[in-house]
Amino acid sequence: MAKSLKVTIAAGGTAGHINPLAEELRDRGHSVSFVGQTAKLEGRLVPEAGFPLIPIHVQGFDRSRPWTAVQSLAMVSRAKGALGRAFAEQGAPDVCLGFGAYVEVPLLEWCRKNGVPYLLHEQNSVPGLANKMCAAHAARVCCALPQALSAFEGKGATEAHVVTGNPVRRSVVEASRPAGRAACALMNREHEAGAFVLALDLPSGIATDTGEVAEGAVSADLTVTFDSYKPLHAAKNSAVYCGEIVCADIGIRCLDDAGA
Repeated sequence: MAKSLKVTIAAGGTAGHINPLAEELRDRGHSVSFVGQTAKLEGRLVPEAGFPLIPIHVQGFDRSRPWTAVQSLAMVSRAKGALGRAFAEQGAPDVCLGFGAYVEVPLLEWCRKNGVPYLLHEQNSVPGLANKMCAAHAARVCCALPQALSAFEGKGATEAHVVTGNPVRRSVVEASRPAGRAACALMNREHEAGAFVLALDLPSGIATDTGEVAEGAVSADLTVTFDSYKPLHAAKNSAVYCGEIVCADIGIRCLDDAGA
């Protein structure tokens, strides 16, 4: 039987770190905790999912105002101290995971100084500053897309940089394609009958990175995307399916990542 590990994850605001990742780890017998900010989305989602949250407070810096880095670094130092005290009481993790939000920096710096291995996961084609800062000492840098690999050149061992894709929920893997098409057809019928259709991040049936539109894709009146615009929102053939497009800030990309 595989060893049960104590895993600590730096949460960056979305539920994707909880389901499927944390729940899958828990189902496999591992102990999972999170590091995050109580005022951010993870402050509600993590406890609701039944995972402990170690609270810290950090803030990115604005590279157009370099003096803000002083306050940012001071907050990271205080957060590392808080983590050290928490791990002294609760026991240190066996491994940690970071997903690119600035909240990962104090956790992974603590790992580096205490000899605890950590992994990074980069979901985007253009990595943010936090992951690039922490990549040199990572045991693995896992990229969802091969385009992201070049950003990590010279940061640690090349063989530690791998393309893994993004984790998906079991319900997605096991989903029925005919059932999905039927759901899209139902939404389009309701849309034609006058119903308002809201798409979250993208309308169903459209490829995020290429804008390729599948037969029967959903036509939305409003698409709310999170953190940043995606290629499909700009591609002519797919943008028309989005309706009005609004980009919502959900606290993933801090000021330091704005130009990364």
